[in-house]
Amino acid sequence: MTAMHPFLFIIMSLLVSCSVKGDPNPGKDSPAEILFTEDFESTDLASKGWYDNTNPAFSTTDNLPGSSRSLQMRFLKGGTAPVQGGAMRKLFDESGTLYVAFNVKYSQNWQGSGVSYHPHEIHVLTNKNDTWSGPAFTRLTTYIENSAGKPRVALQDGQNIDQARIGVNLVSTTENRSLMGCNGDSDGYGKGDCYDAGGGTYNNGKVWTASGKVISRGEWHRIEVFYRLNSVVAGKGVADGIMKYWLDGELIFDLDHIMYRTAQNHDMKFNQLVIAPWIGPGSPIEQTIWYDNLVVATSKPEN
Repeated sequence: MTAMHPFLFIIMSLLVSCSVKGDPNPGKDSPAEILFTEDFESTDLASKGWYDNTNPAFSTTDNLPGSSRSLQMRFLKGGTAPVQGGAMRKLFDESGTLYVAFNVKYSQNWQGSGVSYHPHEIHVLTNKNDTWSGPAFTRLTTYIENSAGKPRVALQDGQNIDQARIGVNLVSTTENRSLMGCNGDSDGYGKGDCYDAGGGTYNNGKVWTASGKVISRGEWHRIEVFYRLNSVVAGKGVADGIMKYWLDGELIFDLDHIMYRTAQNHDMKFNQLVIAPWIGPGSPIEQTIWYDNLVVATSKPEN
């Protein structure tokens, strides 16, 4: 996996929104459709549609009540990726809305990256990239993370950047532009980060980090995230996309005017989940994350 450059972190005020099934344009609320679940009780991940890394580590001692096994991501000191922790990928039916939920536990000594960026953890990609794309430079990548114990969500769309007009505000000029940095502020959440990723190619990112909320170490937590792609109307993207985040049932982020795509990606839909913890500067200590009871659906289930 290619490491992402540190973002210029942006802590933002959040607003209210609603959820819609499948169709990325606004409409009526619809019941959730479960796209897939994963309890990690069986270690034969390939038979269940996982690919890339189908031989991760598991734990039979650090588990949820009623579970006999969890996915284990153990970093060695100095390691960028966990032991047996290469990118685990799974495709699902394309959807303009997406709900991702999982239980997570961080070891009692968890320090994360030890710096203000990373570790990356769980990503969602779209049908605008191929099934083997690295998550750091795409048409759209979403990130679900823990930054020094604080819930964090992030977005990138580096492949949409007009590399010939870095730093130019193209919002009123063209739909062929990026939304997460380098080409202007399309939704009022700031211009985002824009940085040289090497060789003169620029990448970007927008990040939301919760203040006053902590993901405690040494115990299980339930993370839930919902995305709805924004509309495209009359050949233009409309800033009505949604992103929500719940920690142990409490709504932490509630964003309701996100721009995920412009008209150049009008048929974009979510279609791939990637579990790929990564600490670019290397883990400061030996430390572990455990995951369990993953659910991917078109919207938040009622129960």
